[in-house]
Amino acid sequence: APSTPPHHHVFGFNESQKPIPPPRKGAASMSDDQAKPICTNCSATSTPLWRRSTDDELLCNACGLYQKLHNAPRPKTLKPHNARKEAREDEVSQLVCSNCSTTTTPLWRRDDEGAPLCNACGLYLKLHHERRPLSMKTDIIKKRQRY
Repeated sequence: APSTPPHHHVFGFNESQKPIPPPRKGAASMSDDQAKPICTNCSATSTPLWRRSTDDELLCNACGLYQKLHNAPRPKTLKPHNARKEAREDEVSQLVCSNCSTTTTPLWRRDDEGAPLCNACGLYLKLHHERRPLSMKTDIIKKRQRY
């Protein structure tokens, strides 16, 4: 009878979509009281992708990418992913068009100096190479008629 290969516990996938095996015995990457993986650098327990350090330690995606790019461990002072997302949402809600002062637009754009522009002012500037006149301002956002 043909022998079947032993079944391996698939722990995650690396960037080449090859399975990452569970950590070796003695590697401090899994807590003993839980079966949840833990990042050896930042102690994260949730990540879209688990990675390995050069020492075969388990790393979250953020720490693994930082390690790969900077060849150094990711500093503990960096904000976690969810904190960045909350900060971005706060930033979006307080954006004001530098031309017409509106705060509502389907898309924010930037002028040549990097100042925020609403979609209408940004498109007008791009097309006419001058600021959109304030007389054209409206608070109504119209939907396109598509047939």
